[in-house]
Amino acid sequence: MEKILARDTLNKAYKKVMRNKGKHGIDCMTVNNLLPYLKENGKQLCKDTLEEKYKPKSVKGIEILKPDPTLKLTNNFKPLTPLKPL
Repeated sequence: MEKILARDTLNKAYKKVMRNKGKHGIDCMTVNNLLPYLKENGKQLCKDTLEEKYKPKSVKGIEILKPDPTLKLTNNFKPLTPLKPL
């Protein structure tokens, strides 16, 4: 986990997201808001992750019964509580 949260690794991941012009996820945060958010909260997020205190927000999908007796979870994930962009 320490290697994943190393500054160099996180910087490479950030640059890749920016280069790919990543779309916002369930948190509704755009790439333009990512750097200010990480500058303000990044150290605490890493600390909480290492201490296993970080709990991502739950998402819900919709289960669809298929013709065979299986269920499929859709890709239409939505936060359980609406999140506001930062």
